[in-house]
Amino acid sequence: MSATLFASDLAPLSRREFLRWLSRGALGLFALPFLDPYTRWERLNHPPDGTAVKRVRCVDDHVEVYDRPSFSAKLQQVYWRDLVFEVDEVVIGDEKPAHNRVWYHLKGKGFAHSGKLQPVELRLNPPAATVPPTGWLAEVTVPYTDTLRDLKRPDRPGYRLYYSTVHWVQKVLKDSEGNVWYQLWDDKFKRV
Repeated sequence: MSATLFASDLAPLSRREFLRWLSRGALGLFALPFLDPYTRWERLNHPPDGTAVKRVRCVDDHVEVYDRPSFSAKLQQVYWRDLVFEVDEVVIGDEKPAHNRVWYHLKGKGFAHSGKLQPVELRLNPPAATVPPTGWLAEVTVPYTDTLRDLKRPDRPGYRLYYSTVHWVQKVLKDSEGNVWYQLWDDKFKRV
């Protein structure tokens, strides 16, 4: 018997309770696009206890950091792809570009335009000991992680997997040092 959404161990809900929960969820999803970008960031990435550190990853070949939130400001530094920064403030910058005026203050560095940065989290999960024979979907919950083509050849890197992407896990493997690795289905070349 496979586990499903309707597993018998789930608490039974009355029709009224189900509709109440469904309407609350739908209302929340409906309202989200109408919130300003900063409020969306807060709602989606900041837990109520205030423990989360806001981070962003550079998704472009480079990102420029300025002394104030404007492309006409003094250029402080240029950083490259996949670097991760802590964010201590989200601000609205100059009128241009009009379609996106959101800037991040990178802690200890300066201001960078949000167009080249992806909000990310760092959520470490305990490794699974086994995977069902049919496999399962797994989400990357860190800014990025690198894969290997062959576990016995760590000098042959594979793909880089990015935050919030989902991949099909086929098996759980251990390397010679006992570290847990997941064998993924390669949907590009249609192989494991």
